[in-house]
Amino acid sequence: MDLSKSVIQTCFHPESHASVDASQEIFPAQTTQSLHNNDSDAISEKRTQQESITGVILAGGKSTRMGRNKALLDLGGICLIEKTYQTMSALFPEVILITNTPDEYAFLNCRCQKDIYPGIGSIAGLHAALSTSNTERIFVVPCDMPFLSPPLINLLCQTTQTYDAVVPVSDKGMEPLHALYHRRCLQQLEQAITHGDKKIQNFLRNIWTYFLPVSAYRHIPHAEQAFQNVNRPEDYAALDLTQLNELPAEWQAKASQSVHSLETL
Repeated sequence: MDLSKSVIQTCFHPESHASVDASQEIFPAQTTQSLHNNDSDAISEKRTQQESITGVILAGGKSTRMGRNKALLDLGGICLIEKTYQTMSALFPEVILITNTPDEYAFLNCRCQKDIYPGIGSIAGLHAALSTSNTERIFVVPCDMPFLSPPLINLLCQTTQTYDAVVPVSDKGMEPLHALYHRRCLQQLEQAITHGDKKIQNFLRNIWTYFLPVSAYRHIPHAEQAFQNVNRPEDYAALDLTQLNELPAEWQAKASQSVHSLETL
């Protein structure tokens, strides 16, 4: 889905759709510098800055297009959801897994939460996370994004608490499942669900949402790749697993060897 420049740089509010320039002060002055720190410094800083944010992994889908549980896909020695959990747990003090089949993920040291409104898709996962988190803000990612970028997540989380949601926009459109949400939008979310509107994009236009344009994070290496997900067997087969940063060398070697056999799914 293509979005015009005017839409990309718009802050939506239910009463006034006011235009917001990307240069406005939504990030603290030290953000740019922090993105150039080494990984250990960034993680340490993140834990300090994001004490009031809970990390959330959505794993409630049925993986219909994949034909098997995509969260458990092998990445050359580590499964996809375990890779996601490793990234998120390094950034946030607590990580919640939203799933209706918690027994499948017992190997993760992670609190699991079922949907309160099951069977209506990812909007139910967002609702369950906001309803049960111990913090006012949550950062949500799906279980099927193998190339999550800690610097990009860091950037999104360093916004002020003025906004109900902070959602990045990629070249393909909004990325509402890689975004920051505040609990005060829970009432509007419940209203959308009870009225049968399951589209998160519609919900975002009824709350105070900042859509982060590509220009605001273009300086982060490989940031656009962070939104790549794995929905179908061909997506899995096409993965360049050797690009998964943070994977140990032995996993990278196994990934390089196994990528040729992925088409057997």
